Amino acid sequence: MPSFQDIYDSAPLPREERVMQFPPVSKNHILHCSYDWWYPKFTSHTPRTKIIPLPQEVLDYLEEDGIVLADSGNDEDDEDDDKDEIEWTTPSANRASSPPPEIQSQMPEYARADGDQEDSDDSEGLNLTPPNRRFPEFHQQLKDAIAELGGAVAPKLNWSAPKDAAFMAGDNSLKCINPNDIYILLKSSSFAAHDLAHAFDGCEGGISPEARPATQNTTNLPFAPVLVLRTWCNIQPSLEFRCFVKDNALVGLTQRDRNQYDWLPALRGDVVGKANDFFEKVLRCRFPDPSYAFDVEILEDHGTTSKLGTVRLIDINPWAPRTDTLLFDWEELVTMQVPNMMLGTAEPSSGTESEVMDESETGEEDDDEDAEFLPELRLVEKESHANLMSTEYSAHKLPREVVEAAETEGGMAEFLTTWQRMQDTRGQMDDQL
Repeated sequence: MPSFQDIYDSAPLPREERVMQFPPVSKNHILHCSYDWWYPKFTSHTPRTKIIPLPQEVLDYLEEDGIVLADSGNDEDDEDDDKDEIEWTTPSANRASSPPPEIQSQMPEYARADGDQEDSDDSEGLNLTPPNRRFPEFHQQLKDAIAELGGAVAPKLNWSAPKDAAFMAGDNSLKCINPNDIYILLKSSSFAAHDLAHAFDGCEGGISPEARPATQNTTNLPFAPVLVLRTWCNIQPSLEFRCFVKDNALVGLTQRDRNQYDWLPALRGDVVGKANDFFEKVLRCRFPDPSYAFDVEILEDHGTTSKLGTVRLIDINPWAPRTDTLLFDWEELVTMQVPNMMLGTAEPSSGTESEVMDESETGEEDDDEDAEFLPELRLVEKESHANLMSTEYSAHKLPREVVEAAETEGGMAEFLTTWQRMQDTRGQMDDQL
């Protein structure tokens, strides 16, 4: 059986860590992909949505350790009645009680711990005020939005949905029926934390006025953070696709779900046709950047021959290493040759789509070349053993100590050594008891 160190050493580098020359990513491009920037332009092609600005006090709450939830029952309960508060704090909430003093005296210094003292240290400085009392207006906005959107919503921030925290929900989904469901997902998600703390990592240039959404920014962040609530709908995973646009041409599509579907290859031509038609009629000449990725769901329509109906826009993602290319590789996408590139701004200041076309005159030969160019659709052709044995986003569910150890030279070996010493100490304690 291989050791943990062997597994760690032999693991392939993530795609974004491979050495390649990626085109510079601008802050404007990142902001163009923020949900509150592009949603007003494509409202009729997306699920019903409410966008709620995040005030600084909510950001502070999301960044704090531990999870303090709203009062159960009536939000108007007396503030002195703390018995209904639901409080989750980590890591002390799940810490075992301290061993007897006679056992502690025989333990090595690194393994000794005063549990009560640690619990006190963990809670020191932690704001235990429930969200419905700490920011009542925002909390009420959540309740009103959930009711307006049909009683169940799927949350996300400007760019990312907390999919890595779905395991915290009872049904392993992003379905939220009350504000507490939303708080748990956001506070448990590293994707959400990345949106707030690392939105412009690796970016160049400044921010132009047109790239700033109309959302008012009352925070200390260089952009206006928002909470996006979309009406909950059961998306068919097999018909959800990520599409890549390079130089204003749709160059590739990939299945988003990791499972293999025997019936999907037969619809390959219909899927490509639906996605390409949607891109040409809806996104091309309306989204300002020439290269980006977008996610769509193709709804079922049993009244058609292909049983495929309306295409629904789910998200727009940056043309940047942070975006998962799934069955593609960034290197092949970046180096892919696109015929008759449409460079420049897709949406000029005049706002007229007719002025977007390439100023150079093209002949029949160029038109024929465009007609022959079709994006490639990649599907999961064979069920992977790894897919069957692992869960999606499992890497994001590791304890923080493991992740941090893996990021430093020799850190994993040191972590495993310390862990083994702790286990040996626990065994000695059990023997003496």
